[in-house]
This record gives sequence, structure tokens and C-alpha cells, in this order.
Amino acid sequence: MVELELLGRVLIAAGLSGVIGVEREFHGRPAGLRTHILVGSGAALAMVSATALAGIDSARIAAGIITGIGFLGAGTIMRGENWVRGLTTAASVWFVATVGILAGDGLWVLATGGTALGLIVLEAVDYLEHRITSTVARMLTIVVSAAARTAVCDAARARLRDAGIRVNTVGWGWNQTTAQVTLRFQLHLREDEDLTPVLEKIAALSGVNTIELDG
Repeated sequence: MVELELLGRVLIAAGLSGVIGVEREFHGRPAGLRTHILVGSGAALAMVSATALAGIDSARIAAGIITGIGFLGAGTIMRGENWVRGLTTAASVWFVATVGILAGDGLWVLATGGTALGLIVLEAVDYLEHRITSTVARMLTIVVSAAARTAVCDAARARLRDAGIRVNTVGWGWNQTTAQVTLRFQLHLREDEDLTPVLEKIAALSGVNTIELDG
């Protein structure tokens, strides 16, 4: 009878984790329905084992689950030069493990409330996030004649600042063969901002040979 009750906790954990998994599956994320159910119910199984077997410290089991799931979640994260993907999916995997721990420990209210909170964050906050203009960093490279380096550098920074763009000078390089200098600036701007007008002004500066914006 005790084992049936404990199995019920595991099934509840699987159901709650599946709710989060359906949301991730719907958005085509790398860790979907099956992964979330397995993580949540697996965490619950580990927790109920502390109840079924004498002498097992549930707190240590919970700590081990959290640590282990951290490695699993890390496998969903991909990082490029200027982007990171999979953080939310990694967090959701860790989250359902916590839900599984709560359900396995018989804390139904916390487990259910936590699941509801997770859905709110993933859906409602996602809705708001897509309506907030984010700030991005882009690299501007300008190739100039050696004699014009200082003048172009100062003028380019001034024009970018006048356009409301925060700019940091990353550095410059000297090509002895062509007698040209490459200037590099890191720009911080709104994701949807059109830089064409200010880039045309910079390109028109005396001494500018080429100009390139990454991304």
C-alpha cells in the first residue's frame, strides 16, 4: 500500500513535468515532452526511494539530483560568437527536476504551484519579451589611410554618439604593406535600429576606404 502511494507521487510528478514539456515541445525546443517527463519522474523516483528505504537521507538525494541535472541541462546550451541559445530549455529541465523533488516528497501544493509559475514564466513572460526591444552588441570595422586614422576615429565616434549609439573603441591594426589602418568599434544599440544613415556619413569621411558591420 505504501509503495502504491509513492507511485502516485511519481505519476503526479510525471504529469506536472509533462505540462512544462508540452510547452517546450510546442516551441520546438531540444528538450521536449519526453525529456521533461523523464527528468521530473526520475527526480520523484529518487526522492520516494528515501521514504521506501530506511537510512537514506532525502536532503542528500535532492542535492545530488540538482547537481546531476545541471550537467544534463548544460548539454542543451549552444554558444556562438555573439549569441547563446538553449538557456531557457536548460532552466526548464532543472525546473522540472525541482518539481519532481517536491512531488516525490509529497509537497503537492508547492509542486503544483511551481508548475503553474513555470508556465506563466514560459508563456506570459515570453509574450512580453517579444515586445521589448533588446540591446545588441555589433562590431564596426573601418579601414582608413594611416594619415587619417585619428581624424576618422574621432569623427566616427562623434557621429555614432550623435545617433544615440553607445560606442567603445576596441582597437586598431596597422598594415605596413598597404599603409592602411583598421579601426574596430563595438556598438551597443537597439536590435531593430537602422544604422544605414550614420554608416553612410562615416563612409563619406575623408580617408575612409572600406567600412563593415558584422551581423
